[in-house]
Amino acid sequence: MSSRRSDAILLVVALAASAVFTSQLHLLWPLARMDLNVPAAQLEREARTFLAARRFDLKGYRAAAVLNVDDPVVSGMAGQTRAHVIPVGESAQATIRAVDISLDPQGRASFTLVTDQGIAPVALGLHGAHHVGNALAVAAVALTVGMALPDLATALGEARPLSRWRMEVHERVDGVTIVNDAYNANPDSMRAALSALAAMGRGRRTWAVLGEMRELGPESITEHDALGRLAGHLNVSRLVAVGEGTQPIDIGARRGGRCGEESTWVPDTDAAYELLRRDLAPGDVVLLKSSRDAGLRWLGDRLLDVTGSEVHS
Repeated sequence: MSSRRSDAILLVVALAASAVFTSQLHLLWPLARMDLNVPAAQLEREARTFLAARRFDLKGYRAAAVLNVDDPVVSGMAGQTRAHVIPVGESAQATIRAVDISLDPQGRASFTLVTDQGIAPVALGLHGAHHVGNALAVAAVALTVGMALPDLATALGEARPLSRWRMEVHERVDGVTIVNDAYNANPDSMRAALSALAAMGRGRRTWAVLGEMRELGPESITEHDALGRLAGHLNVSRLVAVGEGTQPIDIGARRGGRCGEESTWVPDTDAAYELLRRDLAPGDVVLLKSSRDAGLRWLGDRLLDVTGSEVHS
């Protein structure tokens, strides 16, 4: 730990550890807590236990609870805390709100940030419209601790990923765009990534290379099938489902209407690599998305080595 004095500490607690961590959290007297969404898969598998833990967590907060009012489950937590609730989102009920959202050709969002301290234009450097919600939560905490609105808008625009394989975008020298978002995956993040691919690929051929979402339990087949159907709905040009657990993605794409040009299932990342090496063409946009253990993040790195060099976005 740094010896420098810190005015604030940010703790990121995994959902699975939330209930365990609660018993010690009160020792830190947190200034604010952010709740952005409750993953659909978590609701399906452990709804009662999970929500009880989340709401119990909130009861001890007397400072600020930043809640996403666009998520009905999270919005319902407002009645479970003694904290000052700061609603964020796109709806009129939010006091920290994003309006006039638009995406540039790289899928980066711009919006007007509306607060009780005024409004400010924000242009995010992160890829994907789903980062608007993250930015609103950060804005709520930053304003709570006294950050000036113009400084906040600038800082949001300067934010960049600090870890690998999270919407990591590379432009190859041959004109192929690689979007490596294969650090981890659940149904919600898969949908967000596919939406980002559709935005980034307007007027270009798009590839969705999707691996398995692990630990979904009995909902696994249904959720993977739904992803294939969504890819077709978003007009993804080529879909490649990688690995044994992804066959329902391919089936869903075929049942829901063909996915652009073609939907293909391959048994492993080596087969996927050979297919992509053979068929990728200049101007294509390729999304790689899977749970961490499926290994597609390494496939993304291999695709960058094909041309010998690449230009980072």
